[in-house]
Amino acid sequence: MHNNRADVDEVFQDTYLRVHKYIATYDSSKKAINWLLTIAKNSLIDHYNEKKNETEIDQQIIEQVR
Repeated sequence: MHNNRADVDEVFQDTYLRVHKYIATYDSSKKAINWLLTIAKNSLIDHYNEKKNETEIDQQIIEQVR
């Protein structure tokens, strides 16, 4: 999944914070695990997209320097 422990920790922390932020939106008639996994999945996707954008920006800077 991830080779970088810092990335894993960052996604975990983001998931934890989102759970606390959105706990009031949880529908108790549904399984909590599904709600939690959706938040974790979205945190991972957001993290991946941020890293992807950072890499693209880094590549643009490298190209400008050449």
